Amino acid sequence: YSPRKSTLFDGFAGLLYISTQGYAVQNVTALPRNIDEGLNTEIQQQFTRINGKQWFPEQITTKIILGGELNNLTALVGKGKIYIKNVNLNPELSNKNFNSIAFDIDKNAVGKSDTFWNSQRSDSLSKKDKQTYKVIDSVGKAIHLDRKLKYFEALLSGRLGIGKFDIPLNRILDYNGYEGFRLGSGLYTNEKLSRFFSVGGYGAYGFHDRKWKYGGEAFITPIYGSPFTIAGGYYNDVMELGAVNFPMDRRPRALEAVHSLNIGRMFNYQREQASVKFSPFRYLMIEPMYKQSLEKINNYYFLKPDGELVNEFHFTEVSMGMRYAYKEKYMQLLDKRYSMGTHWPILWINLTQGLNGVGNGEYNYRRIDAKLEKTIPFKLVGHTNVQIRGGYVDGNVPLLRLFNGSGDRSNVLIASENIFETMRPYEFFSSKYASVFLMHSFEKLLFKYKHFQPVLNLHANAGIGTMDPALKALQQGIDFKTMDKGYYEAGLSINDIFKSLTGSFGVGAYYRLGPYMEPKPINNLMIKLVFSSGILGD
Repeated sequence: YSPRKSTLFDGFAGLLYISTQGYAVQNVTALPRNIDEGLNTEIQQQFTRINGKQWFPEQITTKIILGGELNNLTALVGKGKIYIKNVNLNPELSNKNFNSIAFDIDKNAVGKSDTFWNSQRSDSLSKKDKQTYKVIDSVGKAIHLDRKLKYFEALLSGRLGIGKFDIPLNRILDYNGYEGFRLGSGLYTNEKLSRFFSVGGYGAYGFHDRKWKYGGEAFITPIYGSPFTIAGGYYNDVMELGAVNFPMDRRPRALEAVHSLNIGRMFNYQREQASVKFSPFRYLMIEPMYKQSLEKINNYYFLKPDGELVNEFHFTEVSMGMRYAYKEKYMQLLDKRYSMGTHWPILWINLTQGLNGVGNGEYNYRRIDAKLEKTIPFKLVGHTNVQIRGGYVDGNVPLLRLFNGSGDRSNVLIASENIFETMRPYEFFSSKYASVFLMHSFEKLLFKYKHFQPVLNLHANAGIGTMDPALKALQQGIDFKTMDKGYYEAGLSINDIFKSLTGSFGVGAYYRLGPYMEPKPINNLMIKLVFSSGILGD
């Protein structure tokens, strides 16, 4: 079997063997129809008939080919075999027998002896196999493979382990428009010291605002391996004005992080907080939290009921963060757990109640934040990424607790994700808003050249937001608009024009539409570079 030459997708080709006993698949091979110079995979599945009734897989062979075709002498080939034995066609199973861990590596696997592995093998090692292990071991020592794998794991987890401690990589170096370059470090205990708790802290210095930031945290996990966590911390740091942050938003986004380059307005906060995170039902995580904070901001004032203008604010808040990802699966690598995603939408909801008169709290208000994300695949035409966000605030609060418009137009001409590329930062603020961000990727279906396969993407973003005139009148020192009439933009980007080991580069054009268009057409247009990370993805 093989895809037709006229097909647009990259399909597989191979051999399919059908048994006359029930006309079931007995053996199948598959490899990419178009072999490229990168990573290719070839698989074979063999089936056997169990008790003369049911055909079932008995052996799965995988070849990972790096560097071209299998007969290429420069190609690096890895082979793996899985044998399935003792098949029970009618096991007594219940929902308790299944969890969200799809792939698990036992933490004791690396310490097993040769005797143990020999007892588990269905086939003995050949002379060539043994020699291969020796060569791999010697090459691994020569190139310090264990060290490189440790660094790769650090990129996935965001922490570099050194003995009983971890260094958080995201605390070392950062840049944004408010702090400039931010240099710092941190240290946290890890599971080698204790599986049931972790303590640590961080410190950083911003070279533009010339201020130190620091914080300390403690985490208690009474049940090792479960998501149940008790946490507490103190922070003296900065946060973007009007930003929306969702709890347990774990998905790494190289493109969304680009927005930090354009952050120009931040406020300082000193905060104490305590939280509990747990999963009451499968696929649902919740995190109740209590926090008190003192927050300060420059060049802005809030008009209090007695007529006083202030730029320091005391908040006492209780919140409930929720994340629901139906049928999400995880990969368990030793003591670390990584999400493998889900084909279903992911929903975040955060409910916050401000308390006046509790602790030092001065503001009584209610706030709701919500976000929904989904990637929708379409046969033959690529996939569409959808993100829908919305928020609502009820009460007279400073701009620090309202929503900015999520604009990213500035002198940093690098495209972000799920943001308005043509809107100026802090051009709009709202107490109630909704926005939708659509991006359709044609993947590599339109251009099929051997050494040039750019990816064409279409973008369409829209948002609407309001603020009561009385609430807007309380905000002093910052000029802004509300997008009551709706904000719209469309764009086209081409990714993977230039490629490197660390990622690829492209270009995008975005145009401002609707009632907030600029009088001069050229001012509605933004041309930006598009960067795609080769390590963590977009």
